[in-house]
Amino acid sequence: MRFQIRPLHCYLVIIAALILYPIFYGTHVASSGDTPGYQEAANTILNGYHQINFRVPVYPLLLIATGSVKEINTSLFFVQFLLYFLSVWLLVTAMLKSGISKAVVLVITLILVSPLLVKIVYLALTEAVTFSLVNILFALFVLLKGNYKFLLLGLLAAILTLTRPSFQLTGLLLTVLFFFYERNKWRAIMFLVAFATPIVLFSSFNKARFNFSGITPATGWHLTTKTALFIEDWPDVSMRPLMIRQRNDNLINKSSHTGSMFVWTLPGKLQDSLHQNYVEVSKYMMKNNLALIKAQPLSYVEAVGRSLFQYTLPNGPSAKDPGIVKALYTLVQFAYVYLALTLTAVVLVCVWLFRKRINAVWLYPFLVTAIIIYSNYFVSIAAEVGDARHRAPTEALILICIAYALPIVSFCRRAVKSLPATI
Repeated sequence: MRFQIRPLHCYLVIIAALILYPIFYGTHVASSGDTPGYQEAANTILNGYHQINFRVPVYPLLLIATGSVKEINTSLFFVQFLLYFLSVWLLVTAMLKSGISKAVVLVITLILVSPLLVKIVYLALTEAVTFSLVNILFALFVLLKGNYKFLLLGLLAAILTLTRPSFQLTGLLLTVLFFFYERNKWRAIMFLVAFATPIVLFSSFNKARFNFSGITPATGWHLTTKTALFIEDWPDVSMRPLMIRQRNDNLINKSSHTGSMFVWTLPGKLQDSLHQNYVEVSKYMMKNNLALIKAQPLSYVEAVGRSLFQYTLPNGPSAKDPGIVKALYTLVQFAYVYLALTLTAVVLVCVWLFRKRINAVWLYPFLVTAIIIYSNYFVSIAAEVGDARHRAPTEALILICIAYALPIVSFCRRAVKSLPATI
């Protein structure tokens, strides 16, 4: 008797993983390189929020809520773990509702519950929370009906941005998509209002308290990861020797092979040298980096091009994994990342050729996934260091993008074959 894949099989895989991970991998969350920064931000919030934070507030608030400000608490693991599997459950439900092949859904489910991706819940970083938020945002877009779902989606997009600022473009681009795709334009307006209100309120808070307009002063610093290789032309001549010396020290110490991470040695030194506070120095970094990029656009494009590739590399299997496991994870990630990129290009051609005939049940969700994935991609490579770790929050959506692209490409293939032959 031929085995038939059923939705139940996908859900059983999720339930099995939900039970087995705490048994075999434990319930601990490890501190990582950025974790102290989030704990410092949490301390700042607890002590009255009298200093601007480099980190946006959602994850520090989660650390406070789980008692993980001083030491990582087990409750942080359970929040991240349960959010992760809730989002996977919703993604599977959304794909099945859209009529995606059950075989494709099962393969994606197996990857989603594999250690390759679940490992992020074992680190005290924003990746696990943003991973869950983007998945829930997409799944609720497919599963919910009615006008008011757009208020919920907009609020989720705002929380996502206030967890990881690389998603700042996402809400705006989704607003544009909803405006053109939805017959009821109020839906797009409702989404925009729900998205923009928390962002504007937090930005206004920063302006009133710290004289800084925006959700984070990090952008000016992050841009230095793009300009590190041509920092010799730093516009402020008085600070140029300091910048070059710090970059070169970073290269000699092999902290980063391009010297791009030297920027994190600068804040205290620049504050002392310029006799300015952190907000003023952040504005200084933004102003000078923009001037440097304007003066050296090709060098900036070269740096972005390097990140364009680095972003698509495998997202570091654990050092504890056996060699064969590392090789398998590397091959799997290469396969689905580049398959998604290829299918996205093919779908764009299909939309241009058959835009009035493609089933909206597939196309509309595909466009939502593409906006979330590539908006994060663009900001990460254009204004941040842009390595593969920054792709982690969208890892599941890359797989979902493939799931929705496949039936579109299959339809277009049949449509091309049905066209009358011409001489």
